[in-house]
Amino acid sequence: MLRDAVADSPFPVVEVHISEIAAREEFRKKSYLTEVTESQFIGKGVAGYELALRWLIEETKKT
Repeated sequence: MLRDAVADSPFPVVEVHISEIAAREEFRKKSYLTEVTESQFIGKGVAGYELALRWLIEETKKT
C-alpha cells in the first residue's frame, strides 16, 4: 500500500535509511520502495535526511 502511494506520487520521493540496511537482519535487506523512489540515501546516519533535502532542493531547481 505504501509502495503504491509512493509510486503514484506526482512529486519526487527520496528514501532515507539511517543505517546500512544490507548489513542488518535478513528481513530488512530488501526495500520495496527503492524501485519507486527517485533517489536513496542509505547508511549515512541522520545526515541522510539533510542530503535528501539538499537533493530535493536541487531537483526542484531543475524544473
